[in-house]
Amino acid sequence: MGSSGSLKRVHEEIQGSPMASSSRRRVEPALPPEVKAPTDEEARYIAAAEREFVMFAGKPEKYEEFDAVLGEFRRGRLGVASVVERMELVLQGHPYLIRGFNKFLPSGYFVRDLYYY
Repeated sequence: MGSSGSLKRVHEEIQGSPMASSSRRRVEPALPPEVKAPTDEEARYIAAAEREFVMFAGKPEKYEEFDAVLGEFRRGRLGVASVVERMELVLQGHPYLIRGFNKFLPSGYFVRDLYYY
């Protein structure tokens, strides 16, 4: 093994991946946009939603769906209109949670309770 072979091995140990040839460079994935931490009010609402779905309604999968929608929004993968559309399904039949969620939405947006429509 020549010096170039040992150089590749050292590179692999340091970088954790094989050294790319000059014709095939490794492209680093883009870092996700900064995700801001929830405010105290948002954290209290999220905890209330978890209690409602998990403890009272016995539907932990609904809370997981709720949390996933919020996560997608925070990472910039969903816009407000898409969040509203998805939350109308997730929060259906939970008017207390709908009223609370609507407080966080920008003017002109609101979640309707499809259970009553």
